[in-house]
Amino acid sequence: MSLYPLQTREQSRLRLIWDPGHSGIEENEKADSLAARGTNLKFIGPEPKLGIPLETARMENNRWLDLRVLEYWLSLPGLRHARRAISGPSATKAKAWPKLSRFELRLLTAIITRHCRLRKHLNKLGLVEDPSGRLCEEDIESMEHVLCECPAGDRVRMEDLGSYKLKLTELIKLSPRKLVSFARRMELVDEI
Repeated sequence: MSLYPLQTREQSRLRLIWDPGHSGIEENEKADSLAARGTNLKFIGPEPKLGIPLETARMENNRWLDLRVLEYWLSLPGLRHARRAISGPSATKAKAWPKLSRFELRLLTAIITRHCRLRKHLNKLGLVEDPSGRLCEEDIESMEHVLCECPAGDRVRMEDLGSYKLKLTELIKLSPRKLVSFARRMELVDEI
């Protein structure tokens, strides 16, 4: 009554009226009959007999699948460099990478695998004698050195990656486009 102070007592009386609903409508009668038959059937499925929302089932299925993919990723032999560059499966990266051009994907693959024309890799292949950096000549020219700390790349690193020096763990969080831009400007891979 307090919600409707302007109504009189007579105006706010509650009346219940039965409405036959489905009676006389053939399709509704059939639906009622099927529903009644369904309640008498034995439940098939795991206990308890409590349904869950479809979205909850999807989320749980995706979580389970993500876990299986991560287990598989961690069980693969080798991939030392890739594991350091990619912490594991990522929905964000899975959406971003297909948007890259063929050249950008090639460059990103070179960054992740360390298979590019950096002297450390070329030295392992027997193509150069000295693995020291041609950019700064201070340290061995590895992908980590060029991406994270090479003094010759400080200005470009600041412009493209937002910092003069980076840790490898920070690189993992960067967008692929930023890494590709930096690697391109530092001429880590030949243009096609």
